[in-house]
Amino acid sequence: MNSSSTILKNIKSNVPLLKTKRHLHLPNGKWMETLSVLIWMSCGPVLLMVTSYLLYHYIVARYLFLAYLIWIYLDRDTCERGGRRIQWVRELKFFKYMKDYFPVELVKQVDLPTDKNYLFAVFPHGIMSMSSLLVFGTDALNFEKVFEGIKTHICTLKVNFKMPLLREVAFACGGVAASRKSLNWILSNPKKGYSATLIVGGAAESLYTEPGKYKLCLKNRKGFCRIALQNGSPLVPVFSFGEIDIFKQVKFDGHPWMNSFQMWFKKLTGIAPIIFFGKGIFGDYKGFIPRKLPLTVVVGKPIPVDKIENPTEEDVEGLHRRFIEDIIKLFDEEKHKYLEEPDTDLIIA
Repeated sequence: MNSSSTILKNIKSNVPLLKTKRHLHLPNGKWMETLSVLIWMSCGPVLLMVTSYLLYHYIVARYLFLAYLIWIYLDRDTCERGGRRIQWVRELKFFKYMKDYFPVELVKQVDLPTDKNYLFAVFPHGIMSMSSLLVFGTDALNFEKVFEGIKTHICTLKVNFKMPLLREVAFACGGVAASRKSLNWILSNPKKGYSATLIVGGAAESLYTEPGKYKLCLKNRKGFCRIALQNGSPLVPVFSFGEIDIFKQVKFDGHPWMNSFQMWFKKLTGIAPIIFFGKGIFGDYKGFIPRKLPLTVVVGKPIPVDKIENPTEEDVEGLHRRFIEDIIKLFDEEKHKYLEEPDTDLIIA
């Protein structure tokens, strides 16, 4: 009982929504920007409620939903075979409003030749990877014009492609599964000029997320280096400045059983169970849409990779060390431009 009440107090102290008055205005009157982010954050629960209502009240909806589930099963391999992106969806003004909400900026260090397929390794994951979504999963920042001739695919958990309706949104944005098979399919494309964007730290790194602290889950993440070697694909370090600051999560310090539950659930599902908050819809009270802070995605210099079909552990270790050196160098070169605390250190965990 005491443990439960302590956890509840911990949540209340971390979520000022429970004790702060609303201010019924939007900063600068930017309704469309805020509305677009609100829609994106709530589309999952809303779709679930609407679908549940239709299934409960209409027998026709049940038959249609059953047919759709059969389609999902038959279509199960598409997420590992390049996906099914829809260009006009990526070009929607909706995503430009989302981009302007923060705003998000894309910075290019060098041009990328189109005679290669690239593996973009993005850090940090943050809570929702909003900047990566907008840069690589939409045309809001004109990535494919900034890097002319490079076609992007953004990787997400394979389980997301088993979720009705949400999978179609992921596909339309150029989403593919974050699996070895999926990455090999894209990186081995003989047409060249293709790329896969992998947020390497994943759910494990999201558990590290804390405003102002850049802690990467990278020390033991080496599979992406092996895949780059097997395909001879240049490895491109990408850093998202500000991503860790737009949400704050409730920490359960002093409750190891809660931390154990989070790790167990993540291992079971691939999804990290996190309680997080950002800002409110109508002003400065705290809610569950991201805080309005600038996000800057810096695409670094590609690391040349020679193709080795059966790389040794030494080959993988060598590329992994080089990548760590380059991501630290990228962070140190750019942090004084985009961080309020330029003395911030990058932690490799």
